[in-house]
Amino acid sequence: MFRRMFRALGQSDYRRYFFGQSISQIGNWMQQIVISWLVWSQTGSAWMLALVVACGQLPLLFIGPLAGIWADRHARRSLLIACQTLGALLAGSLALLTLWQKPGIEMLLMTALSLGCLNAVEMPIRQALLGSLLKVRDLQSNALALNSLSFNTARLLGPPLAGMLFAHFGAVVCFILNALSYLPALYSLWRMPQLCAPTPDASVMGIEQARRWIRQTPAARWLFLSVAGSSLGLAPFMSLLPIYAQDVFAMGPAGLGQLLGASGLGSLLATLLLASGCNRWRAERVIGSGALIFGLSCLGFACNTRVELAWPLLITAGASLVACVTCSGIALQSLLPDALRGRVMALYSVAYVGCMPIGSVLSGALATGLSVQGTFVVAGVGMLALGLLLARKLRLVSEDSTQLNSGSVSLK
Repeated sequence: MFRRMFRALGQSDYRRYFFGQSISQIGNWMQQIVISWLVWSQTGSAWMLALVVACGQLPLLFIGPLAGIWADRHARRSLLIACQTLGALLAGSLALLTLWQKPGIEMLLMTALSLGCLNAVEMPIRQALLGSLLKVRDLQSNALALNSLSFNTARLLGPPLAGMLFAHFGAVVCFILNALSYLPALYSLWRMPQLCAPTPDASVMGIEQARRWIRQTPAARWLFLSVAGSSLGLAPFMSLLPIYAQDVFAMGPAGLGQLLGASGLGSLLATLLLASGCNRWRAERVIGSGALIFGLSCLGFACNTRVELAWPLLITAGASLVACVTCSGIALQSLLPDALRGRVMALYSVAYVGCMPIGSVLSGALATGLSVQGTFVVAGVGMLALGLLLARKLRLVSEDSTQLNSGSVSLK
């Protein structure tokens, strides 16, 4: 079972890429947690906390589709090297500025916005590169699950590490480590062979072709709704958890890191299960069940004031949401022709990450006008409704065709 779970790591190029990106993502999570805590400690405002999260994610709505076009037109490896280099320079600049003076709210907002723009370019390119790096479909599905494993391992390790380092050494150490974490990722990309651009002809580079393919593929439409709805449901955890840590559980930055680490642990467990057996499970059942369980976890978290009960709730929430989103991504990649992979995955990134700033702003507004607990109740009810809808609609799509289990969908 262990060998099957990590079978894609048998490919040397992917193995270097996997470990390099894992280290880089740990650094990114450390920086994200420190910035969120600095904003909350300086302002005490749920609105400002949601705004800084939105600044890191909103650029994807506008830049993501263009990045998908670039990913289908140019060599993806070279584009990703450029993005990782800029990310390292931005992280290093933030560390130097923090050494000079304590970062104010304006600096933190500008940093989040700058990194959000870079991430908006990088994410569709990275997903397209990963989908084309391994041509064997079984290895490709396993690599996609392992990519989610890498991200969620970083969610497990990065926040607690950031909380510990921030409490003992301050923000600048976390920012320096994030800058250094880009080096293994850059090394893995330099060792990777250059892959030709899948569609160098500029006459077919329009994003409208990707939208048309999505409209003509019923399974793809419901998979997009799955990740967009999940993103909105995740927003309260991303934006308001520092408030829970301080006001409800009486925790500092180290406690916040532990709470996020619990969510990361659940995500890690879910991706391990998907990596070991994603080809044996029906996609529609995993996606629908994941949304339903996540909704119940949100409702439970809203009613809870005991930190010892928060751990299992966050583990369950992390596992169920990642099962839903990761299985949606694997199913979508299996449907895609390579010539459209960059553009469709760019729209997929917009649907998932791009909806998060909308959810963050809504969460901040609801928390200000209603309450933090009430915001989690709204998210939980919405995810329950989404889970019931997906369970029914994806089952009907699966019964009408083999789309969720076949890569033979043609491009029309």
